[in-house]
Amino acid sequence: MTERTGRRPPDTLLLDLRLRADDNAPSEARHATDGALGAVADGVRQSVLLIVTELVTNAVVHARSASSLRVLAGGGRVRVEVADSAREPPVVRSPSPRQPHGRGMLLISAMADEWGVRHTDDGKVVWAELRP
Repeated sequence: MTERTGRRPPDTLLLDLRLRADDNAPSEARHATDGALGAVADGVRQSVLLIVTELVTNAVVHARSASSLRVLAGGGRVRVEVADSAREPPVVRSPSPRQPHGRGMLLISAMADEWGVRHTDDGKVVWAELRP
């Protein structure tokens, strides 16, 4: 599949994981991703793990549905994709310092080289790419 950028996603699938919509999903996703990343440099690894945690948390909190996580690599990129059943796209917010939540997409937009949303028949896929 081709994204709006005209580039194909990386083609080596490192992880394809189905997740329940519960409080354990972000931790399960993070742990599975850490194991799948292999020899990825630690700085990139930590960024990927944070992005995975934020995207899966968003799926649990906002979609309240099961989700799926895919991690792909290739062409000098690592890509994270989280699919859920919600139709609404994520929003990058700038919450006040007193608000304890609402910074996930702000962090992702700051850390990822690119991110976006692809709408599907069943909901959406939010993706983020890093170029190590």
